[in-house]
Amino acid sequence: DPERDPEGKSLYRWLVSDTVEGTYTAIAGAEDRTFAATGEYNGKFLKFEVTPVSDNGGKGTTAVSQPFAIAADKAALNQVISAVETALATVKVGTKLGEYTAENVQQLRTAVDAAKAVADNDGATGAEVSQAAGALTEAYGAFKATANCTESTSAAEATVTEGLENVEIAFTGGKKEFTVNFANGIAPKTLIQIGDVSVTIENGTKIPNGKLNISLPDKPSIHLFGEIASLVQVGKAGDEYNKPIRIAFAGNVSQDIVRIGTETYEKITKVLNGDLASALGTSNCGKYGAGDTTVVVWTKLGGEYAAADLITPSAEAQLKNLQINGKEYSKFRPETTSYRYALPAGTTQLPVVTAQASDEKATVEIVNITELPGTAKVIVTAEDLQTKTEYTIDFFVTGSVDPSPVPEPTYNPNPSNSGSSTGTVGGIFTGTIGSEPKKAPFTDTVGHWAEADINTMYQKGIVNGVSETAFEPDRNITRAEFATLIVKSLGLKSTVSAGFKDVDPYGWYASFVNAAASAGLISGYDGYFRPDDVITREEMAVIVAKAYVFLGHDAAAGGIAKFSDAGDISDWAYQSVDIATTAGLISGIAPDLFLPKEHATRAECASLLKRLLDL
Repeated sequence: DPERDPEGKSLYRWLVSDTVEGTYTAIAGAEDRTFAATGEYNGKFLKFEVTPVSDNGGKGTTAVSQPFAIAADKAALNQVISAVETALATVKVGTKLGEYTAENVQQLRTAVDAAKAVADNDGATGAEVSQAAGALTEAYGAFKATANCTESTSAAEATVTEGLENVEIAFTGGKKEFTVNFANGIAPKTLIQIGDVSVTIENGTKIPNGKLNISLPDKPSIHLFGEIASLVQVGKAGDEYNKPIRIAFAGNVSQDIVRIGTETYEKITKVLNGDLASALGTSNCGKYGAGDTTVVVWTKLGGEYAAADLITPSAEAQLKNLQINGKEYSKFRPETTSYRYALPAGTTQLPVVTAQASDEKATVEIVNITELPGTAKVIVTAEDLQTKTEYTIDFFVTGSVDPSPVPEPTYNPNPSNSGSSTGTVGGIFTGTIGSEPKKAPFTDTVGHWAEADINTMYQKGIVNGVSETAFEPDRNITRAEFATLIVKSLGLKSTVSAGFKDVDPYGWYASFVNAAASAGLISGYDGYFRPDDVITREEMAVIVAKAYVFLGHDAAAGGIAKFSDAGDISDWAYQSVDIATTAGLISGIAPDLFLPKEHATRAECASLLKRLLDL
């Protein structure tokens, strides 16, 4: 007992086997310090086992004696001699664990020959026979004690045979994975040294499957955030030991000492008051360190153990910016994760998305589209590997606008709204060329809430379908498309360029955008118009409110008060939304919801423009 507690009621057992190296079983009722062998044990081998128990009930390490023979006659003596000779036949001479020197083997053979001389002596007394048997088993016990218990090997595997005590194994050669086999799955006190890592196993420790795997992994099996000073694996996650195992490796007790399980890890927080198995108490793991360079872990659990300086990883999983075909997407906002992006009619080249994360330690995965229409994905994974944000960009090719020249309008005779000082002329377009109105051919607007408005605007020549029979009323509309429709509705024309950096002067929508800008209906942002961006409801409200005033109507306010999400409307759009909703040009998605950041649809635009023309 390493703590030197007073002895209590220790436990005793007598064990018996037919052979010297056989399996020893407990003799029923033989649980005292002495045992009187009867004739049934003649020719058999006995061992005496003691388990010390302290006065407080704590059990110490069980000790077992060397075998000794019971021989009351020559027949029994010959049995003992035969058993020792059988054991000798399996002995190996060498320097590995469990092997013997040639000198010690010869000494045991000499003891066997002495016993044989007594057995062959017709005049030997019973006492001499018994003494010969005892001398031989004593010699055998002394021989077993000379077995080599230390080994230094460059191999990756070593075997601890039964009967060895205070085993020491040093693995050399630079390997990183090792296996120690234990006979019967029970380990004697064993010290295993691998470089500056040592593993100490207490006598009587039960090893699962009789194999203890030890390795020095290059990296932990799960991701640890921080700097890893050293790492060692003893056994595997899920293994449990009946006695604590001591692991000493590079580190400091003040560092984060962790045990890694199958999918998670736990910090070892218990600091032991001594480098003893008993200091662990009822805990499964504890750490001890008396120096600055080595830390000791006492544990009853298999797995990976690491000394590290851990950090709390960031959970930041947002993008900083996003580019489409190498150009900054001006509509991008880190907090907005879903976008629709309209490509000009006739586009066949697939757009390429690139992006950068706000946190440089986060990772960005981009899945670009393989066909049009299609949805690109940008997945940002935070440093903590748990937090993720997925951004989507729906790409589609616009087909809702007829790029043919604007028909000659009928002008509003009110000269105050002619816009001639800016190079723009305009008036409300009241009809189409010809005597008979066109009948809308769209099959996908039948029964739609905006069917009548769409038909009217089609008959006026302001809206067109995406095909001969399809209008796609619920599809989003781009800023360029809406600018075109508002210009057609008001009959505007202009020869003055608005100077937008992102408007191709030869693009199908350029003249419409220029006309809208010259009339003061659009202004863009920092010299950009963003023609291919899908228009939002608040952006649409700003343009239509300006058109409302352009037509000579007096702006009124108050309509915005009914919306519970009025606080979500951007400051720059607030007054315009109020004008448009008060005039009845645009309503909410629900009676009390405006949803300013939602994208406008083709049906909404057609209906809004009809209401504007009806005023």
